[in-house]
Amino acid sequence: MHAPVPVKNMIRLYLSICFLCFFMSTAPVLSTAAATTVNGVLTGDRTWTKDGSPYIVTGTVTVYNGTLTIEPGVIVQFNASRSLQIGTTSGSARLVAQGTPEDPITFTGNNDWGQLSFGANTAEGTILEHCIIEKNGYNNYPLVYVFSSNVTIKNCTFRNTPNSGLAIGSGVPALEANTYTGIGGYPISITQARSISAVDNTSTFDESNTNNLIYYAGGHIDQDTSIADAGIPYYCAGSFGVFYGAVLSIAPGAEIQFAANQSLLLGNYTSPGKLVAQGSETDPITFTGNNDWGWLYFGKNTAEGTILEHCIIEKNGYNNYPLVYVFSSNVTIKNCTFRNTPNSGLAIGSGVPALEANTYTGIGGYPISITQARSISAVDNTSTFDESNTNNLIYYAGGHIDQDTSIADAGIPYYCAGSFGVFYGAVLSIAPGAEIQFAANQRSVTLLNKG
Repeated sequence: MHAPVPVKNMIRLYLSICFLCFFMSTAPVLSTAAATTVNGVLTGDRTWTKDGSPYIVTGTVTVYNGTLTIEPGVIVQFNASRSLQIGTTSGSARLVAQGTPEDPITFTGNNDWGQLSFGANTAEGTILEHCIIEKNGYNNYPLVYVFSSNVTIKNCTFRNTPNSGLAIGSGVPALEANTYTGIGGYPISITQARSISAVDNTSTFDESNTNNLIYYAGGHIDQDTSIADAGIPYYCAGSFGVFYGAVLSIAPGAEIQFAANQSLLLGNYTSPGKLVAQGSETDPITFTGNNDWGWLYFGKNTAEGTILEHCIIEKNGYNNYPLVYVFSSNVTIKNCTFRNTPNSGLAIGSGVPALEANTYTGIGGYPISITQARSISAVDNTSTFDESNTNNLIYYAGGHIDQDTSIADAGIPYYCAGSFGVFYGAVLSIAPGAEIQFAANQRSVTLLNKG
């Protein structure tokens, strides 16, 4: 006969059973579904469900003539070198990957997969929303490559790759409120000129990125194009020009860094180009570099309405180029700062730019250099010439003045490297206070009776 169980032991056993029952009733139900393997060409409409997750991409998946829909919460895991391709073949294809803040869709791998690629036949309505794209590394591929389509990418996170985050070819994807973090290459890389319009001003670029710059290859802009203030600088690896009547608009606060020898060119083709770069006093537009870039060049086909306002132009140095060269146009330049160059600040050829309230500081050459006679009229009496300038003079090459011309009191002297004459009925007006210094052997104003 067994001894009776003590009452306190029975109570302990009862409480243990009750706790176990409660735990079992409240514990989450773990999915027993096996992973789904996918590879090859997918035709028609397909859906990858959360119940079928994770999807293991064992061979590159190409969507052809159909729509692939991915449900919130799905994890897509890629084997080494594998990718997901949308619209890269002759058949139209669409991807609809719309997660939620609580249940994002994740594209991931073991730091060695390829990319999400959107080709020229990507269909309208393709979208990545609330997606995490991470941990690739194959062959310098970006996490996402938009070759030529207008895919929407918003509220997505690009993270943890040794390569670039988003690469854009000739497409103009709709970007909004994305996050770039732990990017070893460039967060965004752009290879075609007009595609720079895709960059938005709502995204976040974390300090953990190795090169916190938007890479821009440069090229010809032949359609209206805009450059937003992305919050990080644009790095222009190549010169770019505006022509065929296109307008380039740059938003206040944008910063453009040029690689060595590279420039922005307006009106140097047979067709016009227009630049509207209007910053503000609190958010200037900055054109800069590593003391070795070229210039802002305004040629004879620069369109009317071209303006630089509240801009900082600085730190060039290539080939004795001035920071800004107005070859032959009437561009407006006002409230701008020319600074920190071993060369000249503003050079004027035969144009008569409208100058107003600009500042010249740290100029190693001449703050303003003028090579054609009548262009001396462009100099204003509202600008500031800092004592830090090496040659605080307005350089004037001299020549024949054959149209009415004025010389303002600029606040610093004019240095006339050559004689100049007035003829063909022109009138030269010199303002009170103006000082004109002549180089050796050069004559003062000569009035000639010609014509």
